[in-house]
Amino acid sequence: MAANYDSMGEPDTALEFYCKSLEIILTTLGENHSTTAITYMNMASVYEDQGDFEKALEYHNKALTIRLDVLEENHPDVGRSYFNIGSVYDSKEEYDTALEYYENHSV
Repeated sequence: MAANYDSMGEPDTALEFYCKSLEIILTTLGENHSTTAITYMNMASVYEDQGDFEKALEYHNKALTIRLDVLEENHPDVGRSYFNIGSVYDSKEEYDTALEYYENHSV
């Protein structure tokens, strides 16, 4: 549902639903779970779409940290996190940093 609101141009509503979802996920699954990482990644995408690159990086880094803890380093989801972080740096026009993250992705 949250993704639908984001697609409809209602990012604040999307974030509201992602926050509610995150509360439930943290209560039931905990911080170190792949579903938690996915929720952080989705929230980061909304922030990036809004131009809040610092928040986007914060949440993408949370997702990456979880993925590095629960998955193998060469897992495609870890690569996806590196790619997503690179994309934010690309949006910030910090191309050298973006390239560093792109070079780490394996998707």
